[in-house]
Amino acid sequence: TTLFRSINEILDVARIEAGQLTIAPQYIDIGDVFKECAAMLAPRAKANNIALTFIETPDMPPAFADGLRIKQIVLNLTENAIKFTNSGGSVRVMADATDDGGVSVRISDTGIGMTGPQITKALERFGQVRGDHTVTREGVGLGLAICKSLMELHGGTLDIDSVPDEGTTVSIVFPPRGSVQR
Repeated sequence: TTLFRSINEILDVARIEAGQLTIAPQYIDIGDVFKECAAMLAPRAKANNIALTFIETPDMPPAFADGLRIKQIVLNLTENAIKFTNSGGSVRVMADATDDGGVSVRISDTGIGMTGPQITKALERFGQVRGDHTVTREGVGLGLAICKSLMELHGGTLDIDSVPDEGTTVSIVFPPRGSVQR
C-alpha cells in the first residue's frame, strides 16, 4: 500500500500544481472524521506502543470542508505523528471551535521533534528531514506539502510548532463558510 499511496500523493501534487484539484466543501461533523481516523490508525499506534487519543470539545460546530480531503489531512498528519513518536509516547488529536465559527484541529505528539529549518524542509514537496531517528521511516516527503496545499484550498492554515526531542504540534484551521475558495 505504500507504493499506491506514493503514487496517489504524486498525482495530488500534479493536480494541485496544474490548478486542477478542486474541493467540494460541505458541513462535516469533525467527530465522524475522528472516529474514522481512529479506527484506521489505532492498530498502528497500538503496535508501536503509542497512546492515541482523539478529543473533540463539546458543542463543536461542523467544519465547512471537503469530507474526503479533511479526512486525508487528519489521517496524514496523525500518521506522521505516530511515525515519528517512539514506543511509549503519545499522540493527541484535538478539535476546538475558533472564535469566528471555524474549526481548529491540533495534532500533538511526544515524538522526535524538528528544528525551524527542518520544519521548512518538511513542508517542501519531496522534502524529507533526515537524521538518526528517520532512517527507517517510510514515505516520499509529499504528505505535509499536500496537507498545506489542501488547507490553502480551504482558505485555512497549517502551522507547525516543534521542539527537537520533545515533540511536534501541527495546527490546522478551517475557516467559517464564507472564507472557503472553490
